[in-house]
Amino acid sequence: MKTELDLTLTGKKVIIRNVELQDVEALQAFCATWADKVLLEGNTFEPDYIYKCLTQADLPPIPNASADHYQMKAIVSQAQSSPIGFMDLYEGYPDSDTLWIGMFLLAPEAQGLGFGRETMELLTQAAAASNFKSISLGVYLKNWTGLRFWYQNGFSKIKGLYGDKHYSVDNFALMALEKTL
Repeated sequence: MKTELDLTLTGKKVIIRNVELQDVEALQAFCATWADKVLLEGNTFEPDYIYKCLTQADLPPIPNASADHYQMKAIVSQAQSSPIGFMDLYEGYPDSDTLWIGMFLLAPEAQGLGFGRETMELLTQAAAASNFKSISLGVYLKNWTGLRFWYQNGFSKIKGLYGDKHYSVDNFALMALEKTL
């Protein structure tokens, strides 16, 4: 499946392009900077998380999931020409008209500077041009920064709540959010 999402997307501040093998070390280092991941999600990134995503794909839990529908994108600063983050995408989850964002992470020094907002604007335009009807994602309920970011970027429809039913420090749940295109 070839879509607009297979192309490099260029904005004023960012370039969104396919992750390359040479990006793995830098992107894995960004994973290590997410100090609150254990608090928010209950686990850390595997040491080879980026490499596995790039070489094997991080597929959703659906029958017939295929690496052909998976993409891993580097978010690159126009000013520095270097990756400042990444996202992975799955075309057709949870339904055929939806683009799923499986992971979205910016380096701490790139947060709050408009890179995430512009990335979402470019992704939204490309998804609409590729005839997707919505973009969806899951965000952990303890991730206040993430919840605020996604809501401000148009992900305002709650598609479901998943995970532990009772709150505690050691329990985790996430909310599936959707942005209609």
